[in-house]
Amino acid sequence: MTDVAAAVIFKDNKVFLARRGAAQRLGGFWEFPGGKIEQGESGAEAIIREIKEELGINVQVGGLIGQCVHHYDTWSIRLIVYECDWISGRLVPRVHDDTAWVGADELASYSLAPADVHFVEPVRAIMLSRA
Repeated sequence: MTDVAAAVIFKDNKVFLARRGAAQRLGGFWEFPGGKIEQGESGAEAIIREIKEELGINVQVGGLIGQCVHHYDTWSIRLIVYECDWISGRLVPRVHDDTAWVGADELASYSLAPADVHFVEPVRAIMLSRA
């Protein structure tokens, strides 16, 4: 099983979604960005590294939103999701082919990667509590 950290990045009471490129596994699905947790790395450290590598921005990692185990056809992941805030940097997507800032009412309308779907309602609740 692969441990993956994901960032729910908040800005102006919207959350950031990125669409996986067509050549990637799960291409075309939207996701809370992040990536694999490397040996000896915490989930928060993985998010800071992955977001900088993939998007060119700096985030501050906050609290844990939750985690789930999701089984795809040929692999399984443990997705660990953190609340994050955009700190600085210019957005330059390197592996995603589209990005969006999404409000609470729009979140469920995006075709999210199956593991990310588990977090739609918890994220909506956080967004509504921040409003």
